[in-house]
Formats: sequence, structure tokens, C-alpha cells
Amino acid sequence: MLFAKKVFNFFSNLIRGFYWILYSWKYDIGQRASVDWSSRIEGRGNVVSGSDFRMEGNSKLILAKGSNLTVGDYCYIGKNTSIVLSENSEFTIANRSGIESSSFIIVHSKWEFGEGSSIASFCQIFSREHGISGKFIVGNGSRVGDYSIIDVSGDIYIGNNVAIGPRATIYTHDHDYRNSRAIPWKGKALTKAISIEDGVWIGSNVTILPGVTIGKGAIVAAGSVVNKSIEPFSLYGGIPAKKIKEL
Repeated sequence: MLFAKKVFNFFSNLIRGFYWILYSWKYDIGQRASVDWSSRIEGRGNVVSGSDFRMEGNSKLILAKGSNLTVGDYCYIGKNTSIVLSENSEFTIANRSGIESSSFIIVHSKWEFGEGSSIASFCQIFSREHGISGKFIVGNGSRVGDYSIIDVSGDIYIGNNVAIGPRATIYTHDHDYRNSRAIPWKGKALTKAISIEDGVWIGSNVTILPGVTIGKGAIVAAGSVVNKSIEPFSLYGGIPAKKIKEL
């Protein structure tokens, strides 16, 4: 059984490799691009990449009809990472930005990653409420840490030079439990945008709830739960997060 599975996987990857070669004419891939043979780009959308684009082993791009992926120079997609673009969605990744290994991303609307930004390994970023989708805008030089979960049911704006530690949880939607008393989480979805301004530092294992704005230059201590907006240039921590001091 194990041998048969290995044989199946071998031929499956081989066919995917031929598929990529056959349909690569559809995509505008820049000079010195490196796309591992075990990776694949599929679908009826469009891909435009700059020079020195790198796509590592077993990663995949799935592009629905009318979707557009634009990737700048010196960008990368790590191994085992999956990026899915829904119909008529747009994803723009600026120069020297990347998504590391084993992350899973579904783009539902218009997303933008600024220059030098990065998503670390094992992140999950997509709308967690069916039929609702928000924008995801990330500024220059910002980073999302490993194992983070980001719900893009509502809009999320992350400024420049923001550091988000590992295992962060960012939620943009809740449910009106009064609409469904028997099963509270099936009540009407309520979305609120989240804004994280320039220079913010968010520690590991922080949870950020819908409707929050984290002011410029603020620090959120590890393990905090942010349920209200945070003042600029201040240190917050705790459950719920409260102001500790000004910086």
C-alpha cells in the first residue's frame, strides 16, 4: 500500500510538472525566476512576476477566473505553501516580500503586501465566515509571526514596520447570539475593521478582537487580549489588555 502511494504521488507530481510547462505561456514570469518542478500554478487567472521570483517545492497557486496576482522583484513563496485567489480577486506583493513555508492563504477581495513585508511559516489567513470578505493591506517592512491566524472577514490594515509575534490571533467578525439562541455562533455575522498603525510591536500569543485600532508605536505584551483600542506610544498588557505606561 505504501509503495503504491509513493508511485501515485510520483506520477501525480510528474503530471503537475508537465501541466506547469504546458501552461506557463499564460503567465508573465520575470527573468531568473525559479519555480520548483513539484510546485504548480493553476487556474484561469493571471500571474505577473518581477525578476528573481522564487517558488519552492510543493507550493501552489490556484487562480480562479478573473483573479490577478502581481509579484514584484526578489519575492518568494516557501515550500508547502498554498495561495488561492477567488474569482475577481487581486493580490499585489511588492518587491522583496515573501510568504514562508506551510502557510495557507485564501484571497477573497483586494489584498496588498508592501515592500519587504513577510508572512512567516504555518500561518492561516482567510475569511472565516462564508460569503463575507475584507481587504488585507500590509505596509512596508512588516512581519506576521509563525502560526498566526488572521480572519479577513472584515478589513485589516497593518502599517509600516509592524512586528506581530508568533501565534497571534486576529479576528474581524463576531456573531449576534440573539439571532440564534439555540446555537449562538450561528447568529448573524457582524464584522468590524482592525487597524494596526506604523511601528507597532505585538508580542507572541496576542489575541486582537474586532473593531480595534492599535495606535502608532504602541507595544502589546505577550499573551494579551485586546478588546478595545490602544493609545499610540503606550505599553498595554493583560486580559483584557490595559494601559501599563506611556513610552
